[in-house]
Amino acid sequence: MFRLLGYLILALFGITLIRMVIGVLAKMFTGSATGEATSQTARRRSEVPAGGVLQKDPVCGTFVPERGSVKLISGGVTHFFCSEECARKFKEIGNRPT
Repeated sequence: MFRLLGYLILALFGITLIRMVIGVLAKMFTGSATGEATSQTARRRSEVPAGGVLQKDPVCGTFVPERGSVKLISGGVTHFFCSEECARKFKEIGNRPT
């Protein structure tokens, strides 16, 4: 009984060690270990500010900050979208949220 418990604990430590090694290797190959982000990710982060008032996208239901959203004024009402694609879909369906 104690031998089985010992093997289980040893297996847990082994799995944890293997996961840590794989995680470090993955970060090294993606450049994340040094804090470097891909240019696309860094550009996206600078485009969309964090925080502020959140508004619900009427097309996909995603909550987006007002400052970083795509805005469309329709009938005196400002609608906030997560992307140009959602704003285009909103225009196509005649301003009726799905």
